[in-house]
Amino acid sequence: MKSISYLILLATIIFNLSLNYPETKILADPNDNVFQYSLVYRTNWVWQNYGCPLSLSCLPNLIDHNVTTWAEGYPLPFYYPHLPQIATVASYNLLIKPLISIFHFPFSIFQYYNWTRYLLLVFFPLPVFLALRIVGFAPILAVIGAFFASHFSTDGLYGIDPPSFLWRGYGLTSQLYAIFFLPLGLAFTYKVLKLERGKDTSDGVRMHSSEVEEQEKDFFQIHLPGVHSATWKVKNIILAALFLTLTTMGHLGIGIIGYISTLPFLLLDFNIKSIVNRFKRLFLILTSSFLILSYWIIPILLNNNYHIISFWDPVWKFNSYGWYEVVRQFFQGEIFDWQRVFPIITGLVISGFFVNLIRTNDNSPNSPSYFKRGVGGVNLSPFALLFAFWFLMYFGRTTWGGLIDLIPGMKDFHQHRFIVGVHMAALFLIPGGLAYIFDLLHKISDFVSRAVSSKFKVQSSKIQYKSQNLMSNTLNLIMGDAREGLPARAAVRQLADEHGMGEPSGRTHKLKLFQNIIFYILTLTFVSLLAYFTVQKTIQYAELNNRWIGEANNAYRYDEKNFQNLASYLSTLPSARLYAGRPGNWGHDFRLGSTQIYMLFGVNGFDMSQFLPETWSPLSENEQNFDERVAEDYDLLNLKYIVADKNHDFTPFAKLDKKFGPFELYQVPTTGWFDVVSSPMFVKTDKTNYINLVQLWHRSYARRWKMHPLISVEKNPVIPQGMQRIITMTDEVSYIDGGNAPLPPLNVRGGEGGVKNIFSDYPFVFPEATISAYLKESDKDTPEDTWKVAEGLLPGGEISNNTAIISNEKVFKQTYSATVEVPNNCKSCFIMFKMSYHPDWEVKIDGQPASKFAVFPF
Repeated sequence: MKSISYLILLATIIFNLSLNYPETKILADPNDNVFQYSLVYRTNWVWQNYGCPLSLSCLPNLIDHNVTTWAEGYPLPFYYPHLPQIATVASYNLLIKPLISIFHFPFSIFQYYNWTRYLLLVFFPLPVFLALRIVGFAPILAVIGAFFASHFSTDGLYGIDPPSFLWRGYGLTSQLYAIFFLPLGLAFTYKVLKLERGKDTSDGVRMHSSEVEEQEKDFFQIHLPGVHSATWKVKNIILAALFLTLTTMGHLGIGIIGYISTLPFLLLDFNIKSIVNRFKRLFLILTSSFLILSYWIIPILLNNNYHIISFWDPVWKFNSYGWYEVVRQFFQGEIFDWQRVFPIITGLVISGFFVNLIRTNDNSPNSPSYFKRGVGGVNLSPFALLFAFWFLMYFGRTTWGGLIDLIPGMKDFHQHRFIVGVHMAALFLIPGGLAYIFDLLHKISDFVSRAVSSKFKVQSSKIQYKSQNLMSNTLNLIMGDAREGLPARAAVRQLADEHGMGEPSGRTHKLKLFQNIIFYILTLTFVSLLAYFTVQKTIQYAELNNRWIGEANNAYRYDEKNFQNLASYLSTLPSARLYAGRPGNWGHDFRLGSTQIYMLFGVNGFDMSQFLPETWSPLSENEQNFDERVAEDYDLLNLKYIVADKNHDFTPFAKLDKKFGPFELYQVPTTGWFDVVSSPMFVKTDKTNYINLVQLWHRSYARRWKMHPLISVEKNPVIPQGMQRIITMTDEVSYIDGGNAPLPPLNVRGGEGGVKNIFSDYPFVFPEATISAYLKESDKDTPEDTWKVAEGLLPGGEISNNTAIISNEKVFKQTYSATVEVPNNCKSCFIMFKMSYHPDWEVKIDGQPASKFAVFPF
């Protein structure tokens, strides 16, 4: 049966290869792969610019660099998994690139990226098959379970179903990296906790080797190959820690799900001593994994204040759906079998749940084979507990409220992603459901074969009569043949031969053959029907996906040359951000093929604004306050370039530069990457309470007069001298005056030291003088070429004593520099760098380290 299992596995992978092959032909993505590939693009930029792989500056910059593409810049590799990007870039530059240079075969890193995620998707049944074999399922059960792993179907619930990864779906490539290794991480952890030194800790009776061999003949029997000689080996601990680590480095959230998923394995039995021993081994696995990841995890924990919780994400992502909706989804087949004719996988999961949950030590011939635990008694009940746990967790904060926050990290976690835990646990239940069904088919075939053979009963009576003489002579035979060296089992077999029982009669042979034929016909028919009704939905989804990829590619090619010419021209212009609309306005329909232009510029390495594939940057929330009609908003974010299909009532200062087919390029004057602002007040807050305050400031006269408050999310911030006002935000709309004053009672409103409301008690101060600035881009620039920000951005403004002059602006790798001339009488003046704040930025003035502060809008 192993050979048949391997053939089925091979056929499953070939089917996936064929069905999803158009994924390798994608020219542009319309989903989260835009974000994922932009990280690969930026990582490749680091590789090219920091002397990788031999330079000492290579690795530090690979694992921590500023991604300027989205949300006004953010050090995404600092917080977000970076190993997939590094592996993709390194393998491309070290392996693929030399080969294509030899054979002169054009193969871009974007094409290579598409191939890597395509292969991960189509080969996903392989790690599932290996994991099921490791935990103890027979090959045929493991391979059918692996087949179903590629055919889960949901209505876009972000699980392990194909819509999560394909072009017309979500493009969750980071999650795909993680789930590829998670089954193996769970399987090896289970194996480590299941095996003590020299013995098996799970329930069951140890069997004689000949009994093991006999059971292994039953192709649907659950067993653990080699367990009778297995010992607790260090390599299993290493493999468990390795695969859990790879899971986490693929996706931190899925890694957390993986770590939590190991806890039910402690309950293989309820013997306190055994549980303690298993806990020690589990602690060793998790500690080993954490030590590997500590270079990344510890800095995240220390700088979590700068990884914000977004209000742009819908609340159901953080809180999940609640018990009623989850239970409804499950029993209506929407978690595993959405739009499928029959809820096949749901049925297998339910039956497998009860098969794995029910435990027995009965290994008698009358015991149902799906209850037998094979060699040493394989106990799979922890996987049933695991499924129940994640099913309950999937209810989310909507049901559990603050109780769920007792688990570390849950406040920032998108709890709707717990469906991955539900799906992963289900993978280990499906084979149990199949085993139960195969047993039913075996009983049916046995019943049918006996019913059609009336003479079989006569033969059985003769065998029973002869067995009476057999039992009376057994002991004498065993003792008599001892001198010949025959074992007891062989002696019994010899006695059976002498009484005509050693070989079944020809009629019994035919009966057995007939029974097997019926069984295999029933099994093959049943499995074929399951596969047919299962793959229908997968094929239906993939066929439309493949057709849309072809249509999108044709539409993309129509204006591809114009877009490339535009991108080439932009790359020759001074560095600045670009605006190409946003999802909520004309930008949504401004596309090349099926991909919005603001997405395409991002994956081509341009600094974009107003599209947020991630919302973790402190500025990402208030970036959306931008108004394309207001000139100050362009200057605030250094949005110097606009790409559009026409002028959509942009600021009057936006001037048409060039046209490239349907694409129009406008330029807007800004002060560049730097500006000079007045900061006479300080705001203390946490990472969620400042959003409304910044929005209020954005629309205020204080902001128009270039008063940018300093802001800090630290518990004990350093506050500069000379602040006119210090306020502390107590929630999203309330504040108190003073930085260190105790929090007054909530019923105290206004007055000295009282709780105030930002909308009724104006929180800002005004600068003594408005600071204007202009960017001198060359020695030929004159004031008439630019503007004065404080006087309505009118061109032709005159330089005054309150005007700052910015010149010699340069961008080299990740270093931004300029010469800034600050007015002598400028009080509380700060040089503002137009990038989202993070404490890892280093600031130097005249070559010397200088203090840095975050300023509005953060």
